[in-house]
Formats: sequence, structure tokens, C-alpha cells
Amino acid sequence: MTSFPSWNEKNIMKQSNFGKLLPYDMETELLKRGAKLKVYNHEKKINYEIVDSKNRLVTASFSNSGSFLAKEFLKLINSLHETN
Repeated sequence: MTSFPSWNEKNIMKQSNFGKLLPYDMETELLKRGAKLKVYNHEKKINYEIVDSKNRLVTASFSNSGSFLAKEFLKLINSLHETN
């Protein structure tokens, strides 16, 4: 699942009136339910691009990650063909 982290909603997202228009904080609710989240850390610049080959998950935080995503998807697809 992909969502904006709490810091993003509260500091950047004009569309949600900086989180005030949202019925709940997605990150907080997922954590309450025991989700294992990988949240982009704005200060440390970590978890920007995530690949979990075992679970066939490839994701990135921003739109300029198209090249990264394409390369990782191809790697994943090729690895699936090699195992069959």
C-alpha cells in the first residue's frame, strides 16, 4: 500500500489543507494495526526507493523515479522468467 507519510500531509499537502481535511492519519492508523511500514525519512533521505523482490514490491516516493522503477521492474520480470 502506498500513502503519503504524516510529515508530508502536515507540512506540504495543500490539497488536504495540511492534513486537516483527512478523516484520519493513514500512517498512524496503519501502525496501530501492526503494519510493517517503510516510511520515507525526509531528513535522512532514506526509504526513497524500495525493492522487495521476495514479495514482488517495487516503489518509489516521487515521480522522478521512473527510470529506477523501470530498471527494477525489468530485473524482477527477468528473475521470474529464470525461475520458471
